Amino acid sequence: MESQSNPSHDTLCKGGSFRDESTLLEEDVIEKYFFSTGERYIIIVFYPILLVFGLFSNLAFLAVVARIPSMRTLTNAYLVNLAICDTVTIITQTNDILGSYIRHAPFDMRSHKTNFGCIMTALSLYVTHFTSVCLLLTMTTERYLGICRPLQHRLVATKERTVKLIILSWVLGVLYWARCT
Repeated sequence: MESQSNPSHDTLCKGGSFRDESTLLEEDVIEKYFFSTGERYIIIVFYPILLVFGLFSNLAFLAVVARIPSMRTLTNAYLVNLAICDTVTIITQTNDILGSYIRHAPFDMRSHKTNFGCIMTALSLYVTHFTSVCLLLTMTTERYLGICRPLQHRLVATKERTVKLIILSWVLGVLYWARCT
């Protein structure tokens, strides 16, 4: 006896669904592809607060380090770069989400951007993320050496070495992004 194929089972197994997209009501389409009520609340309330607080705190830290010479330490050099990464991430992410919301674009499609805009958003988000990870790893290693091997660390911890490690962190962030894309 030959078994007959179940069309709904075949559709599901091939990545389809039991619901045909053409039979969805307009409310279902809006609910599926656009922002939900919870997402709207978060976008309208949370993201502007995050933008203002994040920019204010990071720019205040950068201003303090720039104005007070005693704050220009090797550890703060790493923290300055982390603040720069954080500022770029906050601006990019907030612009991305608020831009989608303001233009009423579907959240998943990001249709308000050109190809260049998509590339630049991905570049800034991923590079700053990977660079932040590299900077944190480098700063943690430096602090470990400073605490556990203070005499050796005092000999090797120079401004030139710190600048090289920071540049290496940014380069690794860009290379890692290039490898992932």
